[in-house]
Amino acid sequence: MKNITSGDSRKPHSAAIDVAGPGAWRDGFGTRSDGRNCHCVAMAGSLRDLKVWQEAVALGGEVLRVVRHCARRETKPATDALIITALAIASHIAEGYGRYTAPEQRQLYRAAKRELLRLETQLAILRHADLLSLAAHGDLLKRTHHVARLLAGYIVYLERQRASEDEDVTPARASAATATA
Repeated sequence: MKNITSGDSRKPHSAAIDVAGPGAWRDGFGTRSDGRNCHCVAMAGSLRDLKVWQEAVALGGEVLRVVRHCARRETKPATDALIITALAIASHIAEGYGRYTAPEQRQLYRAAKRELLRLETQLAILRHADLLSLAAHGDLLKRTHHVARLLAGYIVYLERQRASEDEDVTPARASAATATA
């Protein structure tokens, strides 16, 4: 099994480690182009094991808890938008995890990143309007930045995995082209 880690050799990490062999095309379902199945080791056994999703869910729960205390009739549209944004972050991550192709995953993880920026903006607006205490704002902002760092790291990790897979495929194509020439 191929062990790809970020300096840590204790366990394999991968959203899509390919041990099918160089030059084998993968359809995202663990099937090689020659019809044989490849064994893929997931970075997380399930969505619930994915740390970035866990933290995004915790952030959404914390936003709900904090906003519930400061929600008033006249501020309901702003607090509702904040809640929807917080929920969308974890939802985009979950949906991205469930996709089979790298472009779809990337698109959804980037959507989650945009939602994090939107949440940060909405928190700043609520704080500026004195609808959110300084302590609550600081705590939520800290959690938001933590999720953003985890998500950015996960996106970089997936990109490196894809680049590694592309490197494995490219030499096989070059040797096949040389052999046929």
